[in-house]
Formats: sequence, structure tokens, C-alpha cells
Amino acid sequence: MKIITLILTLLTLCACSSYRGHNRTDKMLVRLKGGIYEDQKWDDTLIFKRTSFYEGAKLNHDMIITKLDKTSPFYQWMGDQKSILDNCTEVFVALFYKDMNAIRAVPISYMRDQIIKTGLQEITIQNFAYYLRQHYAFDEWILTDHKVYGYCNRSGVKTRKIHMTMPGYRRVNILK
Repeated sequence: MKIITLILTLLTLCACSSYRGHNRTDKMLVRLKGGIYEDQKWDDTLIFKRTSFYEGAKLNHDMIITKLDKTSPFYQWMGDQKSILDNCTEVFVALFYKDMNAIRAVPISYMRDQIIKTGLQEITIQNFAYYLRQHYAFDEWILTDHKVYGYCNRSGVKTRKIHMTMPGYRRVNILK
């Protein structure tokens, strides 16, 4: 019995020694397959890059972003708002989440400001947001508490990096 207790104690100590810190950042892909707009239907996939900021096991902030190509069928979701995007060389769709109950969490405006400082202009994409929220995967990925924003690059220089710095976390490129 003493040997079993000793082994369990050693295993517990080894497991605790692998702890990487209280704050951590995780990355993954969010895929939305297929879509419908008026009389059009498609099977293409829209891939978002997701960066999540955890305090222990609790999600504090979440950023989900994709570059929306004008040739993508999902671009149809812009509806009559497409005209405001005519002079955008790149269009990005971003979703932001902030745990409203987190004591040390920063507001969503802090994340939005960092994207604007890269030279992107925030734009209203209300139509796209409506269609995105109706997609079946929106609920499957539990995105109902996320806010949807659009960004336009008018500089003509391709956006390769958007660095996000959150207090207490490593700086990350949310496009990678």
C-alpha cells in the first residue's frame, strides 16, 4: 500500500511540474462549411484563425479573424454593403469575445484599437454579421457572445501580421 501511495504521489508531483503558467494562449481554426444567400447555395469553407486567451482554465478573451476574399461566395453575405468595400484591397472579418465577469479582462475596444493601429479601418458589416449568426456552425462553435467587426485595408500593402498584445500574455500574431 505504501508503494502505491508513493507512486501516486510521485505521479502527481510530475504532473504538477508540467504546469506552464496561469495565463496561456491557444490557437486553432474555425471552419464554416457551406452557405446560402438569396437563391445561391455553396459548399465552400470559410476558415477563421482563432486565438484564445485563458486565465487558468477560464476563457477571458477570444479573437477570431479571417481575410474575406472578394471572390469567395461568402462575400455575398455583404449584400448591399459591398459598395463600401470597393476600394478595399483586403477585407477582414473579426469576432471578439470578452468575459464580462473577468475581473482583470480588458474591454473589446482594446483589441479593436490594436487592429486599427496596424492601418486597417474598421467598417460596418451588419449584413455579413446577420448571415454569419444564422450559419449552423455559429452555434456549434459557441460564438453567440462574440461581437462581429469588419476591417478594410486601403493601403494596397498586403497585411501579413496583426500583433495582439494582451496584458499578462505573450504577444501573438492573430493572422498566423
